Amino acid sequence: MLKRLSCFERTATKTALGAACAFLSLGAPCWAQTPAPSAADVSMARSLGVEGVQLADAGNCAAAIDKLTRAESLYHAPTILGRLGECQVTTGKIVLGTETLERVVREPLAPHAPAAFAAAHARAQKALDAALPRIAKLHVHVDPSTAPGLQVKLDDEVLPAAALDVDRPTDPGAHQLDVTATGYAEVRTSVTLAEGASQTVPIQLAPVAAPVAAIAPVGAGVTAITPASTAPVATTPDQGPAPLAPSPATPPPDQGGSSGSGTRTAGFVLLGVGGAGLAVGTIFGVLALSSKSTVDDECGNHKSTCPASAQSNIDSMKTRGTIATIGFIGGAALAATGGVLVFVGGRSPSADSGTHASVFSPRVAAFIGPASAGLAGDF
Repeated sequence: MLKRLSCFERTATKTALGAACAFLSLGAPCWAQTPAPSAADVSMARSLGVEGVQLADAGNCAAAIDKLTRAESLYHAPTILGRLGECQVTTGKIVLGTETLERVVREPLAPHAPAAFAAAHARAQKALDAALPRIAKLHVHVDPSTAPGLQVKLDDEVLPAAALDVDRPTDPGAHQLDVTATGYAEVRTSVTLAEGASQTVPIQLAPVAAPVAAIAPVGAGVTAITPASTAPVATTPDQGPAPLAPSPATPPPDQGGSSGSGTRTAGFVLLGVGGAGLAVGTIFGVLALSSKSTVDDECGNHKSTCPASAQSNIDSMKTRGTIATIGFIGGAALAATGGVLVFVGGRSPSADSGTHASVFSPRVAAFIGPASAGLAGDF
């Protein structure tokens, strides 16, 4: 007795038979392959291709891609490659899918190619025309573009230098950008592209300043900076700088000149470090003002309406402001300490009646508190 097939079963059977018929023509390649595939490879490609097409027709492109990719690796045919490109587009890999479809469209058919190959060629062209307008464009601009060791990653894929400052075809959807360079802070930002849209992402790199000599805040209980010939001055939690220990009344005769020279040397060193700190503070202060101007332009008077693209500029403004503050405070304190040491180091001991007078030994400490900064010492 013959079994009557349901409507669904007739449709599924028709699809499977159509796919099988299309792949039966794999035995007559439309272009030469080197080396020529074996009979076993052709048979396996046909079987995998039929399974892949059935999965694609059932809406399971994720599983179909694996089957079709395997079939294509064994035997190159437009009936396989075209359906693979369609499934890549369906799963969101539009750029990859359109390139696959382009291969089918651009490869010429042999004069006596099977009808199934000609139909696959026409189908690929139709799918390509529908997919191309959906591709988004991403324009990434990095400043400075000549930063040493510059590396830009898009979703963990390193972008070549040629892909920067141009409209790069990109799949629509959410993406993450990671930018690194030698001597600059890492920048991480996200962007969401709509289908067919073009978007520019400006990225401003902030230099990482060289470490500035740290000055212990009041209350840390850390020994402050003092000349080598004097006793250290310690800070206390509640009373500020501790009392200075008295210097010896009559140091050995040969210590006067060397103490003054060492003090002046330490003073010049601190002046240099302090000047560098002030220079760093000035540079980053100017950069912070520049970032603030950019943020004001993007956000207007109400910072609550800032677009997502402004976040990197806001972070850059905060980082530069912090570095500028540290540079100014640290540089000023160190420069002031150095100036005092240079001044007092120039004072020479006096001689009276063939005896050595007591040698003055300066003691200086710089301190910074939550709301105060200054110097403490005995000159």
